[in-house]
Amino acid sequence: MKIIGRISKAGKEYWQTAIREEGKTEDTWIPVFLKKGVEKLNFKTMERKLDKRGVAYTLYEVEDKNCFMPPVKDEKDIKKVIITK
Repeated sequence: MKIIGRISKAGKEYWQTAIREEGKTEDTWIPVFLKKGVEKLNFKTMERKLDKRGVAYTLYEVEDKNCFMPPVKDEKDIKKVIITK
């Protein structure tokens, strides 16, 4: 799974990933969280890049087996990803 790391205005790093649902043409950005007790993002690869606006971000690749997408009650959309390891 590819995860984008950005720095907030407050100076803290946050992570997001994009998923595309069946039948839709645009990606949906959802937040990525670390499971309680996991101190850092455990990634396979890391690249620093610039987006179209010239803002720097970090592209991480994380193993799919470490990503948990909990279902939301009474909805079929995924609202978040939790990194478990």
